[in-house]
Amino acid sequence: MTEGEKQVYRVQIVDLQVIFPYRMIYSEQKSLMEQIKLSLDARGPFVFETPPGIGKLIAVFSIYLEYLSKHPDIGPIVYSTDTYQSYLRAFEAFQIVVKAREADPDPFNKSITAISLGSKHFQCINKTVKESDDIEDLCFNNTCSWSRTHCDYFGNVPDQYQRINSIDSFNEFCKECNACPYYASRAILHNFKVIFISNSELLNPKSPSRILQRLPDTASFIFDNSHYLDKVCCDNLSSYLTLPLLEQAKRELDNLKKRVESTKNDQKSQDQYENVAKGIKIQDILDLGPKVKIPEQDGYVYSTKFMIPIVPSHQTNRNICGTLWNMDHFLFRVDYLLKFLVNLLPCDSEQTFTKYSSTELLTLMYQEIFTEPLALYFMGPRLSYYIASEGIDQVQEFAPLYAVFNFCSLLATYNESLSIVADFKNPIEAHVPIASLQLSCHDASLAFSMITDKFQNFFITSSALLVPGFFPVLLGFKPLSQIGMVYSPRDEKGNYNLNIMTISHGNDQQSLVCSPNDVTTNIGIVRNIMALLIESSKATPDGMVVFFPSFKVLNTIVTKWRNTNQQVDLLNNKLIFIEQPDPMKASLLLDSFYRSLDNMRGGILMCVAGGIVADALDLSNHHCRTAIAYGFPMMETYNDTVELRADYLDKYFQFPTTKFIKWNSLRNVIASLDTILSSKSDFATILLADKRYSESEILNELLPAWMQKILTPDTTGQGVEEAKETMRKFFYKAHSFKPDPTYRIDLSTQKN
Repeated sequence: MTEGEKQVYRVQIVDLQVIFPYRMIYSEQKSLMEQIKLSLDARGPFVFETPPGIGKLIAVFSIYLEYLSKHPDIGPIVYSTDTYQSYLRAFEAFQIVVKAREADPDPFNKSITAISLGSKHFQCINKTVKESDDIEDLCFNNTCSWSRTHCDYFGNVPDQYQRINSIDSFNEFCKECNACPYYASRAILHNFKVIFISNSELLNPKSPSRILQRLPDTASFIFDNSHYLDKVCCDNLSSYLTLPLLEQAKRELDNLKKRVESTKNDQKSQDQYENVAKGIKIQDILDLGPKVKIPEQDGYVYSTKFMIPIVPSHQTNRNICGTLWNMDHFLFRVDYLLKFLVNLLPCDSEQTFTKYSSTELLTLMYQEIFTEPLALYFMGPRLSYYIASEGIDQVQEFAPLYAVFNFCSLLATYNESLSIVADFKNPIEAHVPIASLQLSCHDASLAFSMITDKFQNFFITSSALLVPGFFPVLLGFKPLSQIGMVYSPRDEKGNYNLNIMTISHGNDQQSLVCSPNDVTTNIGIVRNIMALLIESSKATPDGMVVFFPSFKVLNTIVTKWRNTNQQVDLLNNKLIFIEQPDPMKASLLLDSFYRSLDNMRGGILMCVAGGIVADALDLSNHHCRTAIAYGFPMMETYNDTVELRADYLDKYFQFPTTKFIKWNSLRNVIASLDTILSSKSDFATILLADKRYSESEILNELLPAWMQKILTPDTTGQGVEEAKETMRKFFYKAHSFKPDPTYRIDLSTQKN
């Protein structure tokens, strides 16, 4: 190697020499790459449950890019993850691997290309649109052909582009060439070897230009942080309506009636009726809306406004049905539909929730307002055709009506997989109760069929898949392999750099159960919760993060100890930061927490498991040396929905209801702990503070393999005082750990 050249490290993975960016490689990384290599050879889906802190992303991109260089027929590689923070971590790891490969003379390494697809919230560069509350509708107003205003960036697709594109770098590039990053990235994605995208957009039936339909069936998918993948699939085929939204829809319908009445004798209205009568399909309506031509291919990137939320293979190719041809008849049916939906809603919070199956509701709807499923299915497209024909560019006025029509199209398409709940709960803000109608999809395989029906190569991984044998059943596929990876010890004495304990009781021997009812009525439990927090803060260096099951429990705890000496004791140890329901304050809270760790004596962040702050948290290194999970984080907003889905899975998949509810709660906890370690040199403690964590079913079946491996009888079912002493001993040893050389491989010598 000449002076100035960078060392290229390689590791033997089965029959592949894989370029690796670092001299040292963990045994877990090598094992993971070997399993991925074998699975890629077999051309099929595989599921891996991986612990945090093993360098998973570096290993995954190293083996995939090496395999792609030798087998171009598996491309492109599509990396999909759950949050923006996860994407940033993944893209950083990808760049490290690409940079390491560029030191090798193989021409493939200079031809690696990557594009990142973000939502309009991240990729819109039109200042007026980006600053609005409703980016989607204002974007439509500025991009439809009949609009009085026009977006200067829309319709332009760059002929040349950068090789490696993050969301931010592609936005800057498009500003320079006067192109829209959102539409341009989707128009040219077929030219890239690696595509970054979010789970929610990839599996969204309304995803622009049907991204999955444009990819070749040889594409390979990496679903990272996929602990909520089944929930994403269900949410994309779910909908909800509230009383204020239905009232607003009624007002907009009245305005629409006046508009139709004033133009009913115009030639344009007559032509519109004749065109519908001749036959109009949904694709014909999409062609009328905003679209961008895909270079070098036949096809367009369409706006999502005129799309319906139905999986493409489940959509009908029929024309708009005859009962909706005439606009007066259409508006008459919509009027009766809105009245019917309002009558389904409960009158007050005392009324118990009412559950309907889709068949029951469709039957009731036909009996009362004589509306058949086909008419419900086409209501959205009929309104879209009217908007396009009349050249209406203020589509935000029709947002409530579109919400109702999306609800109806789902109801008309999916039968046994849906349930509809009329309740006095707010699906968005639990602390503001409101009459609502929640349509929930319980079968994740419906949306995931967009993957399984066309593609063979996909890799699902997370630290919180839990019961991996059941996860593929939820998504409707049979994996070639399912593996729950575990940690190797960090030092020669068999010690781990992660300490996990379950806390089942306080010093007074009272059982620790952190549920809304217990923390409200039992002051002893509140006292033990605070005692554990205070003792942990004394033993923990740097930062602590405390997860609560809900805002209700968090606020109850905070209210009860504010006027006690316990608050003073806690503040003597560390600063306290408390999450609020307002999502706008989340970034400010995290910034203040991180600054307290960098500049002061440390801090304690109290937040909700599975919440906005938890999703954005980086728990690695000094940010979090101790994480405490109080209780089971059953999201109260969706309790009814979770129970109904559990009943559905019990009926059709023979998965016990109580087991699913426990599993659903546990993954909220473990998903929040996904970044607890950054590497094998990092160290931390996890406290699972609720007696239910010590149940044999949870310990032996529902916890992931990497947690089961570390937990021992001595660290299970501990009290507060025992936990404090165990933590002190762990942190004392953690600073003096000497890494065991047998668990790392030096690639410069290829020796353990």
